[in-house]
Amino acid sequence: VQPVGPSPALMHVETLKKVTPLWLDLSVKLKADRQADAVFGWVLEMWGYSLACANLGIKHFVWQQLQIEPSATWHQNVSAEDPYIYHYTFGVEYSLDGIPVVGAVGEWSLDKRHYFGGYPPKNLEP
Repeated sequence: VQPVGPSPALMHVETLKKVTPLWLDLSVKLKADRQADAVFGWVLEMWGYSLACANLGIKHFVWQQLQIEPSATWHQNVSAEDPYIYHYTFGVEYSLDGIPVVGAVGEWSLDKRHYFGGYPPKNLEP
């Protein structure tokens, strides 16, 4: 299966109409399969998309500079990569000494998951 991410995917409307039915069908089938659901979890529908595109012969050009998905885990230098889009997916966790914290909440934390059910405070402390 061809790598298609990171998102976004830009395509012609006719291509989207072509892939959508199979994408939905494969995503539902993957969700119904306990083993697939356990393996793919929250990215299951993304795999449904990738598999549908592969099945239909839809090719992607992945432009890495279009967006960046930084996190403490990958230590990406956002300034050096000069992306057009900052895809805020993963939490960014650091100690106050600037050391990345992986697998836990850091003393300095920027993660949208901290605010389920409400907005972040207006004056968010660094």
